[in-house]
Amino acid sequence: MNTIACEIAIIGGGPGGYVAAIMAAKEGKKVVLIEKKFLGGTCTNVGCIPTKAMLASANIQHEVENGKRVGLNVENAKIDFSDVMKHVSRTVQTSRKGIELLLKKDNLTTIFGEARFFDEHTIVIKDTSSLEDIYTINAENIIIATGSVPVKFPPFDKPEILTSDDIWDLDKLPASLGIIGGGVIGCEFSTFFSLAGVKVHIFEMMPTLIPTEDEDVAKELLDGLKRSGNITISTGIKVKDVNFRDSVFTVRCETKDGKDEQYNFDAMLLSIGRRPVLPEGVEKTGIKITEKGFVDVDEKMRTSKPCIYAIGDITGKLMLAHTASKQGEIAVSDIIGKGVSPANESRLYEHKQGSEHMNKRKIDFKREYFYKSIPSVIFTIPEIASVGLKEKDCINFHINYLIGVCPIISNGKARATGQTKGFVKVLVEPENHTIIGASIVGTHATDMIMEASLAVFHSLTVEDIFDTVHPHPTLTEAFVEAALASIGKAIHI
Repeated sequence: MNTIACEIAIIGGGPGGYVAAIMAAKEGKKVVLIEKKFLGGTCTNVGCIPTKAMLASANIQHEVENGKRVGLNVENAKIDFSDVMKHVSRTVQTSRKGIELLLKKDNLTTIFGEARFFDEHTIVIKDTSSLEDIYTINAENIIIATGSVPVKFPPFDKPEILTSDDIWDLDKLPASLGIIGGGVIGCEFSTFFSLAGVKVHIFEMMPTLIPTEDEDVAKELLDGLKRSGNITISTGIKVKDVNFRDSVFTVRCETKDGKDEQYNFDAMLLSIGRRPVLPEGVEKTGIKITEKGFVDVDEKMRTSKPCIYAIGDITGKLMLAHTASKQGEIAVSDIIGKGVSPANESRLYEHKQGSEHMNKRKIDFKREYFYKSIPSVIFTIPEIASVGLKEKDCINFHINYLIGVCPIISNGKARATGQTKGFVKVLVEPENHTIIGASIVGTHATDMIMEASLAVFHSLTVEDIFDTVHPHPTLTEAFVEAALASIGKAIHI
């Protein structure tokens, strides 16, 4: 068995792990990256990238179906599932190879195999084919970036019930699809399958879809999904059991009124959350694990052991690829002795600590507001994006705020393209007009959110946004109008 000594060992080659590895290598550190299966993690292989590749066809299909509003008449446009899945496969392969090239360019040592802890400085790597130990890694510092997997528990643990990990194994479209869970994953898959002609039924236990977003955002999504004509949505409903017999799934539910209902489907997708995956032997390190199984970290991604860091989904913060990458940057910055990365602390927290009404509830903004400043994007039709505080946050934490809303229909570019559904909502501090949050619903919301992210992260004011000239005609003008509306100075609404 070979032995390698390094300054930083990273377990997991997803968007947190490989980004951290590249950053550390560029700083001259000797780095070993360990990946069990495929580089890119969930995001590249079964998450962000393949779902967007799949949804590309759905978005075009949607535009074709609604093309008459701008003078386009196309007949018999249809999604070919087999060709869609070929496109998905090509996209995943290309993305994965791209990561491999990046790692080679930076002269990293990448080892494929399963890592287990021997102690807080030592990792043993097992070959996943031969099951033999092939390497011992002695590392000064270790970053754990092992990600998460879909939650599956009785009575939903039947092998025939799909998750976001194995739905890619479908070789043909089902006639009907039941989806348990109306969060981001469930809603994105429902968007594709409904536009592909599948009869979709979403079951969500909470009163609204995407319960992490504000109610007005959730309602706009609900209306948008219903417009597809192929989606039935049941909220406030509890799925009690799922049976599979003779190639048919039977779902038994209890409504909020206490009534029993039953539905049949050709396929089932479970999307009720994800759980962390920890490396074997992690208990030997003595790091603190929370009651929910996540690794406890501070704002610099340090665990209870000074030489071990954790990033990504296993920290239980925000299960997003870009969160993992940013956490990787923070961890590496701390290891190489530069302290916290400039993006993590300096400009962000100093602005927030002085706000009196922001501190009414003893919120530790040094940790919590940082994660609030990370944008969330949902690729449904309409698209949804948000960053910073939401109205529900302000209400829960007794934070005073002003609100400005710009309906997308008031935007010239939106009217010209016929894509007028949705709105931009901006939340502002009353005292100094600092932008503290934004939500966007509509076409290209996932791109438009970046301006709001800059505003929230750098504590920009409404006046800062207005003083910045925005090109016309563009959808970005809606953000300006929403910001101005919050202080009663909107021009075009």
